Amino acid sequence: MSNIHEVARHAGVSPATVSRTFRTPELIAQQTRRRVLRAADTLNYQPRVRAAGLEADTHSESVTAAIGFLLFTEDPDSGEIDEFYAPILMGAQAEADRFGMHLILRTASRFEPPRETHRPGAPATLAGSLLVGSAEPEALAAHDCQSRIAVLVDNRDRTGQRDCVVSDCFGGMQAAVQHLLDLGRRRIAIVEDVAEDHRRRERLQGYRHALWEAGISPPLQWIVSAPPSAGLTPYFKLLDTPARPTAIAVASDASALAALAACRALGLCVPHDISIVSFDDTALSRQSYPALTTARVNKAQMGRLAVRQLAARIREAEENVDPLPCSAIVVPMSLIVRASTGRALGEDAASGHPRPD
Repeated sequence: MSNIHEVARHAGVSPATVSRTFRTPELIAQQTRRRVLRAADTLNYQPRVRAAGLEADTHSESVTAAIGFLLFTEDPDSGEIDEFYAPILMGAQAEADRFGMHLILRTASRFEPPRETHRPGAPATLAGSLLVGSAEPEALAAHDCQSRIAVLVDNRDRTGQRDCVVSDCFGGMQAAVQHLLDLGRRRIAIVEDVAEDHRRRERLQGYRHALWEAGISPPLQWIVSAPPSAGLTPYFKLLDTPARPTAIAVASDASALAALAACRALGLCVPHDISIVSFDDTALSRQSYPALTTARVNKAQMGRLAVRQLAARIREAEENVDPLPCSAIVVPMSLIVRASTGRALGEDAASGHPRPD
């Protein structure tokens, strides 16, 4: 009986493509699939099917691609996965399982290149990698060079040379601010992270666009940049003034907790005196008091879409076909309305600022 390598040579494809033709035919182009099946029939090839739950025989002819899930974090040695990224990992794992791929999780510093290029026990070569989270260009470039095929997740490639899967931060913030406007709020501030990444830029654009559409030009002091480590200080500066805003859009659920604490310290009632909207819809948004109105993205779907895109790129490389142009897959966000936002009272609903020139 012939083996997988003979079939691959006869069909003019790689052994991995032969394996996936039988394991996950939906990943293989119809013309290639027919060529492989004809070769298998001609050579009387019978593929081996590995029983679920059993370790692979080291002499097995079945080929399972290994792909990386590289998560950029501030502290890669902590072993912790941010609550935002855990569902992305779960979605990616589920999709990798469906495609018969082995997903390998690693963490890396978002600030500096890797200290090592290979870890004991890890495959010497990955078919491709998901590069997850924001990272400094030097760190991203180093890992990108190690991965022949890569898809960015929750990060954009400004050069257009890499596929990416991102959430619609512009649309999410625009919807959040529009919700506040619909409640009669006009004096709306935003507190953003200091990190210069696509999420910050797009949220600020969504904030400004929603206010511009309403004919409102926010004062510069209502656009605040502060790291999460700043604690309550930015909110005290923003709120402990006579002309304070009556609503705040915050970059994350974690930062919104600081906003709630500052409001309590200043004797401001949420949502009556001030409304707060946040981003991410993590468990914090449901456990806080009051529960946070927040913009939600289907994080597991981001992971699934990223693996699908990576699988498509791997297939292109294996079949030696001209690759399609790189694409940015934007996953929409929806606003989850909870108790931290409410209708404006008093003169706020009637106040405003002129439309900018």
